[in-house]
Amino acid sequence: MWLNSRYTVLAALVAQATAVTQITDANMTALLNQGGVELADRYAPLWFFGEALNEVPCYPTWAFGGSPDSPDVYDTAHRTAPAPQCEYPDVGCKCRNPGVAAGSPGPAFPIYYTVQRCNETEVRVVYNLFYEKDGAEVLDLIETGHDYDWERVIIVHSRNDATKLWAPSRALLSAHSGYHNIVWSKIHSTLTTEEIEAGDAKTPAGVQNNDHPKVYVSWSKHAHFDTRDTIWVDPISQSTDNAFRSDDWWYYVEQKYYIQSDNSTAAGKALGSTDWGSATSNPPYVQASVSSNPQGRKETQKKMWFQKTFTLPSRSRGSYLITDHVLSELPEIRDYKVGMLNLFVQHTSCALSLNENWDEDVRADMSDALDRIAPYDKKGNLYRHSAEGEDDMPAHIKSALIGASVTIPISNGRLATGTWQGIWHLEFRTSRHSRKVVATIQGEKA
Repeated sequence: MWLNSRYTVLAALVAQATAVTQITDANMTALLNQGGVELADRYAPLWFFGEALNEVPCYPTWAFGGSPDSPDVYDTAHRTAPAPQCEYPDVGCKCRNPGVAAGSPGPAFPIYYTVQRCNETEVRVVYNLFYEKDGAEVLDLIETGHDYDWERVIIVHSRNDATKLWAPSRALLSAHSGYHNIVWSKIHSTLTTEEIEAGDAKTPAGVQNNDHPKVYVSWSKHAHFDTRDTIWVDPISQSTDNAFRSDDWWYYVEQKYYIQSDNSTAAGKALGSTDWGSATSNPPYVQASVSSNPQGRKETQKKMWFQKTFTLPSRSRGSYLITDHVLSELPEIRDYKVGMLNLFVQHTSCALSLNENWDEDVRADMSDALDRIAPYDKKGNLYRHSAEGEDDMPAHIKSALIGASVTIPISNGRLATGTWQGIWHLEFRTSRHSRKVVATIQGEKA
């Protein structure tokens, strides 16, 4: 009996030691009335950053020229410049780096935070991090990143109906598409405030349901995770949940570096009115939908459809490279992080194809080869259908062989075509014809 009681007491003590701190309804109201920075700090993450392949990562910084010693200046002239893409794996070139030896705390950086009371039982605190870029070029052909990058953790606080006490219930960690939505008690590693104040970081590990989650920032693309993963270092994996993330540096952001960034503040107004390129999920933008987005989906990255019809230049028989024309008609491609472009020509005597984009002789040879496969009916004895001329039925055959559409992947705002691939318009009629193309894009916006 005594043994059972002793174990019960010990279990209760362990549970108490790893229980997240709760606050009263009155305390929550007071914290919100004070701007929410104290609330943000009470349950803030401890951030971890790692290097791979002996290359350091980009590190969070100030969006308007600030530093640990000087604040942002909220005007266009002081907007932090984007960093250029370099060849993979040099993901940290020409951007802010940790700047200290691995295995030690990193330097200060800001949190552009917002707080939203969604209803009587839910409050959301958003911790936004700003980077000068993400990703890198691969073989000087494909850019896996962008100018600028906004990433965030959203901590959801919920009120217990029975006790009327508040505590964090979930953490939403921005990912490559949407968020990792993790129940608070299931976050892999958390720390107490006392451990944070003592400077502990790597240890203890695996302790759950304390006040401060450990958040691991992926090396190349800055997605957030609650676990380390140091296995995959290839460029493709960096855009997946296998992205490399480690704990070479860590930092707990001091309150003096919290910057309230909703539209009621100078910071928020400047952030919301500034062009961040494809990194559209700036703090005020996220704040506008943070309560109406209960599952934590990234509004800027949900699947979106776009469709447009455009006309190709009038052409007579021949094969024509139209890649530049397509890109000029579809600047919207730049808005998509990942997706597919389908081009469909609305005619039965021409075709679209992907083929050689350099030597124009290839296009001439292709037209000649198709003429040999489906020649003109000069004598009138090859085809039954001849009402529209000797070139019409051969044009239908060629169209059926080549096809009326092409589908091309979109990767980080660009068509993911090969080095020597281009989009062709193959015209099979002898006289000039104007052709309409329906372009459809489906994908996730950056």
